Amino acid sequence: MSASETNIEKQKTRHRGPLVGFAFALFWAGALFLGLLIWTAYQSDEPTAESPAQVLSD
Repeated sequence: MSASETNIEKQKTRHRGPLVGFAFALFWAGALFLGLLIWTAYQSDEPTAESPAQVLSD
């Protein structure tokens, strides 16, 4: 089954918003993941640091 009318220029304008949203979501997820990696590395330098699981169970 194929589309009856294929107007590439119209489809480009209609899909621009969702594509920008996907790009922003990927960027945000990458920034959060990088923050998690940095935070984890920072916490590993301190031998007396508490585990996040221990803090939640108290």
